[in-house]
Amino acid sequence: MRKILLTLVGLLALSPLASATAAADEPVDLLKTLYQKRFTLDHTGAPLVLIGVASGLDAVEISSPEGVDLLPNGTSGVRISGPKTVKITRTSGTPGRVQHYLALEAVPLSDPDLVAKTRVRLAPRGVTAREQGYVISMGPRMLDTRRVLFSLGPYTAPQASEAMARERAAFPHAFVHAEFATLPSGTFVAASGDNAFRVTQTGAMAFEPTAKSPLAYHLDGKAHRVDGRLIVIFGMDGRLILVNELSIEKYLEGILPSEMFPSAPAEALKAQAVAARGQVLAKMGQRHNTDPFHLCSKVHCQAYDGLLKGDPRTDLAVRQTAGQVLFDTAGFPADTVYSSSCGGHGEHNENVWGGKPNPLLRGRPDGPPLDKDLSRFFRQPSRSFCARLPGGAGASRWKVVRTAAELQQSLATVGFSGKVSDLVPRRRGVSGRILELEIRGGAKPLVLSGELVIRRALGGLRSSLFVHKKLKDGAFEFTGAGFGHGVGLCQWGAMGRASGGQKAPEILRHYYPGSLLQKLY
Repeated sequence: MRKILLTLVGLLALSPLASATAAADEPVDLLKTLYQKRFTLDHTGAPLVLIGVASGLDAVEISSPEGVDLLPNGTSGVRISGPKTVKITRTSGTPGRVQHYLALEAVPLSDPDLVAKTRVRLAPRGVTAREQGYVISMGPRMLDTRRVLFSLGPYTAPQASEAMARERAAFPHAFVHAEFATLPSGTFVAASGDNAFRVTQTGAMAFEPTAKSPLAYHLDGKAHRVDGRLIVIFGMDGRLILVNELSIEKYLEGILPSEMFPSAPAEALKAQAVAARGQVLAKMGQRHNTDPFHLCSKVHCQAYDGLLKGDPRTDLAVRQTAGQVLFDTAGFPADTVYSSSCGGHGEHNENVWGGKPNPLLRGRPDGPPLDKDLSRFFRQPSRSFCARLPGGAGASRWKVVRTAAELQQSLATVGFSGKVSDLVPRRRGVSGRILELEIRGGAKPLVLSGELVIRRALGGLRSSLFVHKKLKDGAFEFTGAGFGHGVGLCQWGAMGRASGGQKAPEILRHYYPGSLLQKLY
């Protein structure tokens, strides 16, 4: 084969472009464009999502049976036909620079009154208001995930962690976020195995299959097939990141089997598909601020492994609900959060994450009303929808023992030292979940605030909906209900309702009361 040597820095300067954001004689800076994470649509009007599938790379192989095309400008401009397998190798790389901030509170930009009140209340703390998220018109609807982060900083990463430790008691929902000060840069080579085909590129490059067969990337001896295109780009550490750009609908087909058993009733799968679609749209503007992708492929965002985990039943649920999204009565996308099992009663959103009460996220019984005597409630078999299927009963009721040593070790992570003499719930939510827990013993008592903080501090309990008793030798027995925060859709409850004949719209109306199901695209 004739040897091909191209240095695309010079090629880009001469290439005609068809970009709405650049002049005809000006090359597209693909790296800069991706770090801006612009919201784009495919030919059907469905949003395209950028998924970070691998990072910290020095080399990666991309293949397709009929060949791989190289797109140095993304979808605009030059397309270079390449071999069946292309190896991308980093030849140089300069890290970018990141600044860290501590967000004391986050407020939706769509609530200007709350933004103004929060600004006045937190002004004495010296916060700055930093906007995060996106707004875009899709047909008759407006997607707005923007929120204002009232933040302290900038800090280095260690300083931000120290600031969060200082502020956690007063602001239990505080979190660290980052913004880039300078972008990374570098050069890589895309070449065939025999080096007869060789292209040098700076910054970033997109790859598509020459024909219909999908692309695959190869890492650690394993091939990962993906839909859509792959993009190689420099990360903030100066090393390579691999990004998969694909339609949100294809992405949902890849993640739905991880969200709900493919064997679940069809109407439950459809309800889960709608809820998952809403969560993807909500997260796209609020995660990975300093990365060139919307979401990662880890559990942190949603476990995703390309085309490996697709299933015909979950694929059908995605197709049957294509473009369907829940909205509130004001026309904004609903926050369609969900958890594994509510344990018999859902929780209010503000009790879990703080902020303003959301009328669509009200904790309500998932069956008979909650027994006010929690001890009796836990002793009795659950009669809720989330316990109607065999697997749901195990998630709905649980019991675990933590030894004195185990508690001492886990509580040390929140600053408690010494032996635990007692655990005293100081405040419970509408579902019975503990929102404030006093730890007695040791040098001085410690009050923990926040459902997730409490669960983690006690060694990773399934939920904070529990009662406890002290055993000999300082151990504690926890008897609880539910798995997860309990806000929004209860996955086991949805399966129980579907098995009883409820359709997806009815299931969604129960878990998101007052929401409107509409087709967005």
